[in-house]
Amino acid sequence: MKTKVAQWLLIAAIFAAKTVLAQNYPFPQHVVYAAGIKPNNVTQAAMDSTVSSYWSAYSARYVKSAGGSPTRYYIAYNLEGQGDTGAATVSEAHGYGMVMEAYFGDKTHFDGMYWYYKDHPSQNNSRLMAWQQNTSFVDMGGADSATDGDMDIAYSLLLADKQWGSGGSINYLSEATNMINALMQSDVNQTQWTLRLGDWATTGTSQGFAYATSTRPSDFMFDHMESYYEATGDGRWTNVMAHTYAVVNTLFNNNSPNTGLIPDFVVLNGSAYQPAPASFLEAATDGEYAYNSCRTPWRFATDYLLRNSSGILTEMRKINSWIQSSSGGNADHVYPGYDLAGTALNTSYTDDSFTSPFGLCAMIDSGNQTWLNTMWTWIAARGINVNDGYFGNSITMQCAIVLTGNWWKPVYSSAGSPDFTIAGTPASQSVVAGNATNYTVNIGSVNGFTGTVGLSTAGLPGGATASFNPASVTMLGSSTMTVTTAANTPTGTQLLTVIGTSGTLVHSNTMSLTVNAAGGGGGSTNNLALNQTATASTTWSASYPASNAVDGNAATRWSAASGQTTNQWLLVDFGTATSYSSVVIREISFQRVTAFKIQSSTDGTAFADLATGTTIGTNLTVTFSTVSARYVRLYMTSASNVPTINEFEVYGSGSGGGPVAAPTFGPAGGTYTSAQTVTISTTNSGASIRYTTDGSTPSETAGTLYSSPVNISSTTTLKAIAYESGMTDSSVTSATYTINLPQVAAPSFSPAGGTYTNAQAVSIGTTTGGASIRYTTDGSTPSESAGTLYSSPVNISATATLKAIAYESGFTDSSVTSDTYTINSSNGALPAGWTDSDIGSIGVAGSAVYTNGVFTVKGSGADIYGTSDQFNYAREVITNDFTLTARVATLNSANGWSKSGVMIRGSAATNSAYVGIYVTASNGVDMQCRTSNGASAVDVARVSGVAAPYWVRLVRSGNTFTGYHSPNGTTWTQVSLTNVTMAASVRAGLAVCAHDNTALNTSAFDNVTAQ
Repeated sequence: MKTKVAQWLLIAAIFAAKTVLAQNYPFPQHVVYAAGIKPNNVTQAAMDSTVSSYWSAYSARYVKSAGGSPTRYYIAYNLEGQGDTGAATVSEAHGYGMVMEAYFGDKTHFDGMYWYYKDHPSQNNSRLMAWQQNTSFVDMGGADSATDGDMDIAYSLLLADKQWGSGGSINYLSEATNMINALMQSDVNQTQWTLRLGDWATTGTSQGFAYATSTRPSDFMFDHMESYYEATGDGRWTNVMAHTYAVVNTLFNNNSPNTGLIPDFVVLNGSAYQPAPASFLEAATDGEYAYNSCRTPWRFATDYLLRNSSGILTEMRKINSWIQSSSGGNADHVYPGYDLAGTALNTSYTDDSFTSPFGLCAMIDSGNQTWLNTMWTWIAARGINVNDGYFGNSITMQCAIVLTGNWWKPVYSSAGSPDFTIAGTPASQSVVAGNATNYTVNIGSVNGFTGTVGLSTAGLPGGATASFNPASVTMLGSSTMTVTTAANTPTGTQLLTVIGTSGTLVHSNTMSLTVNAAGGGGGSTNNLALNQTATASTTWSASYPASNAVDGNAATRWSAASGQTTNQWLLVDFGTATSYSSVVIREISFQRVTAFKIQSSTDGTAFADLATGTTIGTNLTVTFSTVSARYVRLYMTSASNVPTINEFEVYGSGSGGGPVAAPTFGPAGGTYTSAQTVTISTTNSGASIRYTTDGSTPSETAGTLYSSPVNISSTTTLKAIAYESGMTDSSVTSATYTINLPQVAAPSFSPAGGTYTNAQAVSIGTTTGGASIRYTTDGSTPSESAGTLYSSPVNISATATLKAIAYESGFTDSSVTSDTYTINSSNGALPAGWTDSDIGSIGVAGSAVYTNGVFTVKGSGADIYGTSDQFNYAREVITNDFTLTARVATLNSANGWSKSGVMIRGSAATNSAYVGIYVTASNGVDMQCRTSNGASAVDVARVSGVAAPYWVRLVRSGNTFTGYHSPNGTTWTQVSLTNVTMAASVRAGLAVCAHDNTALNTSAFDNVTAQ
């Protein structure tokens, strides 16, 4: 008795282990992303094959054992000697490895990496991972954490929960939740709501900037944070996302408007985020686009693809246009690092870690298709490249998963919960420094939301404040947001983020604020120096050129070279003699000048003094008698440290025109349930307006000239600019209109699908009046242009799957309704759980009946082969591993290649992956397979000289399928085995094909088992 009990316990344990090990998301997944495109110059199967091969090579090279029981594994990040001396791995590499192993279903290595992570807790928060270990697997360089590694490990645990479930020896979901909460506790600055550099970054400074308020854009994994929020319900994560979007947009607008490039590290200077100074934490390139921020196009684009998140879509579009122009459309001309103006830091080699993310970012817009195809070809040919080391190969490996549509997200959100929306109007406002302007913030209800929403603002420029009246909105309503600027508030355009919070729910909306200078002496508001040619005595680096002082953006600056504190100058060349009588100097970043002169020149060589002064400060106006000269120079005689000038403005005595008022949209951008007719206007009555709807930036010569309201019938970003002769062009107003049209009600069938003993006349209807319906009976999916237009009941006389869709102008198409009608004789109903249908385009309808243990299956069809099939298929749905056996008792030959046998198939689609083993009329036993959906089927093996009656069998073990044949059902001989990736649940049953689309193959099967 004890022996029997022990055996049953062992069997139960084995069964439980197999249940845990089963993959719910085996590679490949072929996710349909919420937005974007994929490479289209190769087949999906070819892309999947490339990624699988890449992973095999990557895993063999970098996944290493660290010993222990159970065995620990790690990623050998220093294999090529590009890491710290004596180091074996870092948490960044560990996170990469765990994420990839979850996507490829490698549970053994994943669990081993989990235990390694648990062996190395951070000294500051034991739920996080110490960032580096040596070759003896002892923590080195400080046992604290790095945010990027922590975030990837937490995300990988969510993937593991969805991939394998949390019922085994590791509760992945519980561990993920603990780590996500630890990230919020220790890796988030809950004052600025930005990500810290690690759990150590709570004190200390570098070059005057605090580590506690600094952040690293390569950590901005928005898709991770969205999953954290969905898994835990902690609304603080959406707060972090909103503020982090604002940081990116601030950097983009103030530091890289022409490239979209983001620096490696970011510091908080007063209330403004800016690139870190050189050698702030790691290298001289800490303020450039280098080996940290090279990951941002990958991280940002993944968020957009998975969730259609448009918070930084403008920045990504700018990166795409810049890199294509910079490289000339040649992937070999993408270089390892750039300053934020787009100048390459090194052109002597290429590096996967820079090139691959640009390729992924190209997926966001269909206009990038050619560039995307070029980048995929480059990546596919690259393979494992030892010169790029673990870092470049790890980034490319993950980019390739996303590029091929195989980066699925762990979904935890529950539909239908009460929620709210937030929208701000107008989309943009302009204000003169020192004044205030108002916006209206509207709160809407979703699914019966009745709560109170508190309001706050992120992304304000220096010196500006925001207030709300009322401070919170209950249920539906609005609040007036007043933005008040100071006299020294930097000029330029800034994206403001208004944030609404109600318990754990947090949502945000962005608006534009343009701050204009108060103007120089003599009453002129036209900055004559704006965007003129500027030169300087010396320059700190390419990131701080003289042109930064005349770009109208007070967040950028010119800096003299290191150590240069005396006799430094900044020169503006108007190109021709120009009258001017005052200058405005803004020394916002650092106040260092102690003596200066304003000088004029007609030839750029001999200069006359116009005015002198001592200190400058954040906003100094200097007036003098009107002079007419081609050049004006700020000559700094002395400074306490390297002088830096944010803006040098020059004004005349005339009444030159200021900037045109920015356009406003009516209605404002937001979410609507119908098409919108949008008017565009500006308060300057004589101004012209141009607009775009394709994401590009309008100008005086680019875009459509506005003459009548713009019709927007689908989700669109509208941009507009106003301009007038003698005035400065307005800032660009931008707003996104999300059009969520009501959906047509899904069709219904009468009678419903099921098993019937005679033909059925099926009526199809929808409750949406006026809608049209199209349907199919061949297994294909109907659409507005595919399928038969419904006009009268559909006659179904043989087993078939009926599918229908309803559609109407001004509505979103309905979902597809699908139901199977099985037509059997009254005494031949199939066993419970079994269905029968023709697959593909069939000339003569097939059928299946079951009487006294015998299946009689009739099938027409040209063949089960090529890239799609035509046959009759009687089957049931089976999950996990099993053995399918049948004896082909009779085969009524229509052709020498008529075939009857057993099949395991991913779906009922005509091009589905499958494995089958058949008895043929004249060609013995044939084993075939299609390795992926849409691929060409292949013969695996044949056995000649046998004919019905004969036995065939298929055994599934994971993704390995083994075929057998037998003359008697007792003695079995293996035909062959093959590997085909299929989901856990598959269709298994009896396949019959006539190999003649005008005839039927009638076959009888007995001894049919699936267990």
